[in-house]
Amino acid sequence: MMDIKTIQHKLNSRPRKNLNYQKPFEIFYKFVNGKIAFAS
Repeated sequence: MMDIKTIQHKLNSRPRKNLNYQKPFEIFYKFVNGKIAFAS
């Protein structure tokens, strides 16, 4: 049986269609480093 951390990692490292096939941590990393432009 897989533990919660393993399942969490598998889900968070999976590319998402609604994120334009980027991984959630890639989006978060860009956001933290200020590389995402916000629409005004």
